[in-house]
Amino acid sequence: MSRRRSLPDGQLRKRPRRPQSRAIVDAILEAARRILEAEGFDALTTNRIAEDAGVSIGSFYQYFPDREAVIAEIARRLERETLELARERVRAAGDDLLAMVDGLVDLLATTLLGEVQTRVLLLRRIPRGWIREVSAEVDGQVVRLVREALEAHAERLAPIGDAQVTAFMLVTAVEAVVEAGIDRHPEWIEDGSLRAHLHRLVVRYLGLDETASAPRSRTR
Repeated sequence: MSRRRSLPDGQLRKRPRRPQSRAIVDAILEAARRILEAEGFDALTTNRIAEDAGVSIGSFYQYFPDREAVIAEIARRLERETLELARERVRAAGDDLLAMVDGLVDLLATTLLGEVQTRVLLLRRIPRGWIREVSAEVDGQVVRLVREALEAHAERLAPIGDAQVTAFMLVTAVEAVVEAGIDRHPEWIEDGSLRAHLHRLVVRYLGLDETASAPRSRTR
């Protein structure tokens, strides 16, 4: 008797290639995210996802082995979305280093990337190994963006050494604080407390003029 090929945890059965296939996968992921945000993990069943996505359960299982794989793919897409939004914010900041700090802290420490309860669920339900490859790629790209900005403004910064190390420290520290905040104090994300403290942390670490660096109003 033939045996089904085992899949790595959290992986799609197959990647969509054609526009119609991509539309099906997109509909499944969007439906799952809506359910998570509105009703939580317990409401997320494969039948419910397929129904809300407007696809057959057979189409669901053609691409996803279970609901955990759906959540993992949502997390991977959130990582890629983070990178694209980070690029947009760095470009929008131009030569304004404080605007770049505001933009990147806003991106990670507010609800711009989605409802807090969804991010809590992703953090708690998805083993890091399932999305490690995408996370490492995105983190590396964000570190590069920050490093290039630091190098372009070196004359304005405190003498903090190698820009690559500094960028790595900043990105890693902010991500670690945000993940801990999402997990333990999601209300600090929602009310902006964590954002304000992270802004001060980054500004002081870089030795920027704090009198001119009050957090600015958030914009999408």
